[in-house]
Amino acid sequence: MATCVNGTVAFIDLLGFGQHIKEHTDKENMARVESYAKAVEEATTRVVLPPEEGGRSEAQRICLSYAIFSDSIVIYERSRPDKFEEAFTPGEAQWGAFKPVLKACSRLSFLLLRIGQPFTGCITQGTYYVHYDPQRGGVIVAGKPVLEAVNWQEKQGWIGIVVRPENLVKQRLDDAFADPQRMGSRDLRMARHEKWPIMVERAYTVPIRENKCTHTYTEECHYAVVPTRKDDASPSQLLESVREARNALLPMKRDAPKDVQAKYGATLSWYAELESNLGRANSALP
Repeated sequence: MATCVNGTVAFIDLLGFGQHIKEHTDKENMARVESYAKAVEEATTRVVLPPEEGGRSEAQRICLSYAIFSDSIVIYERSRPDKFEEAFTPGEAQWGAFKPVLKACSRLSFLLLRIGQPFTGCITQGTYYVHYDPQRGGVIVAGKPVLEAVNWQEKQGWIGIVVRPENLVKQRLDDAFADPQRMGSRDLRMARHEKWPIMVERAYTVPIRENKCTHTYTEECHYAVVPTRKDDASPSQLLESVREARNALLPMKRDAPKDVQAKYGATLSWYAELESNLGRANSALP
């Protein structure tokens, strides 16, 4: 069955997987694969949006799926309800399609860090092609946003997932982050009184390299996915998630080769900033 989707897609690459394969037994490698496959499955099958997040009816629910090839993961829209577009006001469907993928990547980030698996990735939007053969089990996910996600994943010099939004989604994020009080209350996270977990934040110093032929990075500001547990909703809960993510990353940095430890340092600096912001937000709440 072939589908052309104008929606959101994510590409995540698992770092150090090839080296792990070389240094461990087949049994250990199989256990590793099973652990991250379980994390992907859990992150994509438990995305449920409450009413205030755009899940007001069955017509607005998007089913996510994924494809894994070795150390590469693609998360995409498996299906939309027949009346999905009608369930939103004009232009809102893009926003409704963005949040489930973001939430899945937020949860997956946390789960991967918890099992000690570093990663980079990118969430993009646009029109892409999905073909699934139920008899043979074959899956094709292709299109401009997929290639863009792969390209941005390769550029990054840290542990994390950046977000490259378009149109309405970018406008919504830009509006939310223009509010100086955004960290003060969950209700202020997004415009139009939408209450949802803080799954995305600005990262001001993401290391990005200009091309594949150079290892010189420049620091850029991007939206990035915050690792969260399933039911994180308040600043205090999110603070605990970020702390757990940081504590999981510290031994990974210690054990990493010296030439890649800077990647971990960039992410740890961002986590420290998130902890500071969330700590202030938590203290400001009644």
